[in-house]
Amino acid sequence: MVAGPVVKGGLAWALTAGYLALTAVRLGLSARHWRLAESLAEPTETAARGVSSYAGGEIPASAGMTEGVPAGVAEGASAGVTQGASAGTTEKAPAGMTDRASAGVTASDDGMITVLQPILSGDPGLPQVLAANLRNHPEARFCWLVDVDDAEGRAITERLAGAAERVRVVLCPPCPELTNPKVFKLVLGLHGCETELVAVLDDDTELPPGALTRASAALTHADLATGLPWYRPGGGPWSALVAGFVNGNALISYFALPGEPLSINGMFYLTSRTALARAGGFESILDRVCDDLELARRFRSAGLRLAQTTITHPVATQIRDAAAYRRLMHRWLVFARRLGTTSATPALTLLVLLPSALPLAALTAAALAGSGAAVAAAAASVAVKVLAGQRLRAALTPEVPRRFVAEYLADWLLPVQAAAASVLPGRIEWRGRRLRIVDGALR
Repeated sequence: MVAGPVVKGGLAWALTAGYLALTAVRLGLSARHWRLAESLAEPTETAARGVSSYAGGEIPASAGMTEGVPAGVAEGASAGVTQGASAGTTEKAPAGMTDRASAGVTASDDGMITVLQPILSGDPGLPQVLAANLRNHPEARFCWLVDVDDAEGRAITERLAGAAERVRVVLCPPCPELTNPKVFKLVLGLHGCETELVAVLDDDTELPPGALTRASAALTHADLATGLPWYRPGGGPWSALVAGFVNGNALISYFALPGEPLSINGMFYLTSRTALARAGGFESILDRVCDDLELARRFRSAGLRLAQTTITHPVATQIRDAAAYRRLMHRWLVFARRLGTTSATPALTLLVLLPSALPLAALTAAALAGSGAAVAAAAASVAVKVLAGQRLRAALTPEVPRRFVAEYLADWLLPVQAAAASVLPGRIEWRGRRLRIVDGALR
């Protein structure tokens, strides 16, 4: 009696078997590549002091390049910003504005890394995350890039900067049209940067103690080092679904692929001004939406090396409602679609793109065939993937939360959301702005 339904749902059974096989391969490769990355990331004596082979050397003139900057951006970046402005000062980037306070200082041995953080208020956890990063990295300088008209963001950053030396607050003018608002701020921040090593850190991301030292160690064999994000489940079901999506898929997406990364995690990465200049600088991606992917492409085109490290860092964002969840997932999957259309490889297709579509395809085939057993098998296969992934994460990244229901539901929602991103790939909402995308650029 069992043979009939199995034959009747033959396609569904084949798709489910293929999904389980790919899941096993992804988990095995992720574990292998994690161990390899771990072995390469042991801090050297130099990196342990927070510096790399670049530190102490002369910064080439091209490191501060402004070639190709749209009119007004370079001027806004340099006007009113004092080179070497001291910690705890606030500066205004646009021409004609004066410093609220400034005090020149020289580079110290203790602060060989500058952390650039584009900041936008609105999340209730912002003050706690910024303060945690200051505590976790007493050796680093911080440059907080805040919109001049963001009253809440200014109040938060100026209060924290006043109590912490080594923090520079830059007040940024309105972002020009057809310009990535995050990259616009990074251009402004880099122009006032004195250190050779530069980290980019999102304002909802907490960097654990030792992360900059470990990333510095990775720069002994690469030109840019990036970390692995995980989400702290916030309050409510929508934050839980985002956490389920990220925590359930980040490890086996970033680490399953062989060779050098195709993209980077834009929430945190460390590089040098020299490498940035060779890649064209942030200026070269000012009109690009997927800044992490586009920067990675420019690094690879310039012959520079990317390193995916085992540094894990929590992200804390409150997703207020279904609309916010929909906007966030749509934006992420539009970005993922850009990766798939510009940097597709057989490995990316087989190990990342295809597995997300197979369970829904198997479920649909089983339902059309009228096979209850095949439907149950398709549903169970996703449960197997979630449980096996959680077991691997328990061994490699025990700090990452494991929430079965959220991860299970997120895996079923993913192919539907990816399909929507493919049907409507030209528009996203980001940082309070509606953006139109044409071939990866703002138009």
